[in-house]
Amino acid sequence: MAIYKTEHGFQIKHRSSDPSSPIKGEIWYNTTTQTLKVAPEIGAWASSTAVNTARRSTSGVRVGTTTSALFCGGLPNATPTKSDLTEEWDGSSWTESGDMNTGRDNHAVFGTQTAAVSAGGELPPTNESQATEEYNGSSWSNGENVPIYKVSAGGTGVLTAGLMAGGAGSPDGNPGTSGATTTTLEYDGTDWTTGGAINTARYRAGVVGTQTAGLKFMGGNPGYTGPTETYDGSSWTTNPASVNAGRAAVGAVGTQTSALGYGGYKAPSATHTAEVEEWDGSTWSVQSTLSAARASPASAGVNSSGALCISGATPGWTASTTTELWSKAATVRSVDTT
Repeated sequence: MAIYKTEHGFQIKHRSSDPSSPIKGEIWYNTTTQTLKVAPEIGAWASSTAVNTARRSTSGVRVGTTTSALFCGGLPNATPTKSDLTEEWDGSSWTESGDMNTGRDNHAVFGTQTAAVSAGGELPPTNESQATEEYNGSSWSNGENVPIYKVSAGGTGVLTAGLMAGGAGSPDGNPGTSGATTTTLEYDGTDWTTGGAINTARYRAGVVGTQTAGLKFMGGNPGYTGPTETYDGSSWTTNPASVNAGRAAVGAVGTQTSALGYGGYKAPSATHTAEVEEWDGSTWSVQSTLSAARASPASAGVNSSGALCISGATPGWTASTTTELWSKAATVRSVDTT
């Protein structure tokens, strides 16, 4: 203890019992158990209220926060028809709201619960879409079409400064999926313009952050080992840090320096996974898993401290109604001093 005080400038506290609400990073010595204790911030998933209608193929839907989220479109279990349903999350329950003008799945959706954008995607039965719709908190209206056909792209940002990156589609503007693309599109609330191309073409990737500070990770092409890339508003830069387990159709939330990627499917044979990884701006670390393997879930959350994993597909591609909430808290741990 004396050495610690000399090197770090303060003495470790002595307590007869562990605090009920420890402070993140706190260190103390429990005199009763004679053990050194710390309180690192640890994340965990908890089950929450189920959605009203299970849907999959919604990994591009990333709207809102853990207390104000939006879930729209997707592919339900009962029919091959694409869903036009919209549900709003208030932090404890889901409520149905205004339907989309056109049902679709594998679309990029970004923004907030009262100002969201849905772009591209897949129409019934398997046709690519250029449609853009805007949501005002109660109803959807049509916006300017996306310049190229795009499905399974990643979207992030807000209605007046959005980003749509990668995906599969047809750069020549003709229908018919032609594989993963490198195209980046930016939205200003009215018009779409072309941004800097991503370095590695990918679809069903995690795209988070803002229009001028974006992050892209995981995804398929057709393997699931894509690198991490950052966007500065004009160009993408490949980061040398790789994820621990490459996969596509992931849930994703966060910023360029604090992100979370969860679920998805990976090799071989598009195996569903419950794995979770966290990005701190330089490296990826493995975190607590989802309660069950799920691919193509919708997401909501601001950074890696809080996230929603919404619906998605269980192994066998059955859509789930499950909602899970990720949160972090200071958690007491004993230190091995041997």
